[in-house]
Amino acid sequence: MSDLKKWDVEDSEFWESEGKQIANRNLWISIPSLLCGFAVWLCWGIITVQMLNLGFPYPKSDLF
Repeated sequence: MSDLKKWDVEDSEFWESEGKQIANRNLWISIPSLLCGFAVWLCWGIITVQMLNLGFPYPKSDLF
């Protein structure tokens, strides 16, 4: 991908010609990435809380 040479969202002509396409592409890339990151963070939080129930002999102070 190329580097941004200009980014001026206040300029309506730029926004219609280039800016909207760049912003749309960035949204389509970043939303799934952020969703995957959140899912990993959420799953790890659930797993650590349930480790005692899964048979790991950790004291509660070591889980957090």
